Amino acid sequence: MDGVRAAALMLHGLDGQDRDWMLSQLPPDDRSRLAPLLAELAQIGISKDSARSHSRLASNRARNESVAPITPLGRLRRADANALFAVLDREPVAFVAACVRADEWPWRDGLLARLDARRRAEVVDLLRESTDMELAPRMRETLLAKLDGRLQAGSASSGKRKGLAKFRSWMEARWKKT
Repeated sequence: MDGVRAAALMLHGLDGQDRDWMLSQLPPDDRSRLAPLLAELAQIGISKDSARSHSRLASNRARNESVAPITPLGRLRRADANALFAVLDREPVAFVAACVRADEWPWRDGLLARLDARRRAEVVDLLRESTDMELAPRMRETLLAKLDGRLQAGSASSGKRKGLAKFRSWMEARWKKT
């Protein structure tokens, strides 16, 4: 049983108010993946008790399997486009392009759609122009760690921007040398 189905089964076993609260704590993308599964469970008449026992079995099975630790890359891949937009909205377009180029992100299109038309066009142009430009592995790792840190902090306030701003300055200085 995959994680989304197990989560839907667990949520189905909860009382309505608890289920609604749990769903409200999830990113919109996760909620949209769970909604059809929850509707299907309700439609086919799976009882709450049955859902709880199946959920416990799935939980025990998952606990017994070796699970890779969550990494910054893993968290970034599961990130919400709104959260990434909050982090990257005021950054230079070259920096946004470097972040987008760093991986095949599931939130790429969502992030680009949230940028204003001028910034989106500039980022897309940079992505097209520099298809052969790849970050060095250590630079990419540092960039992803800084982005993950900003997402974990949950704030794009100027007080929390120092780490990413320092990295950006370092990266700009590094590119000027080459």
